[in-house]
Amino acid sequence: MAFPSRAEMTDAAMAQRTDCVMLNKGPYILQAIKLLSTIFKDMELYQEKNARLWPAMERADNH
Repeated sequence: MAFPSRAEMTDAAMAQRTDCVMLNKGPYILQAIKLLSTIFKDMELYQEKNARLWPAMERADNH
């Protein structure tokens, strides 16, 4: 069985903030779904979907 890299795990954790996650078909699809479910459940306490990562940008008015 292949194990995800640290970068892939981080990407998966950040994917919780999205509306959907696209997965490629393959021999490990069921394991991938189970792992994503576990990651999302574990990360619920740490991430809020609508939380801003950056402050709102100021509008540039050209007069």
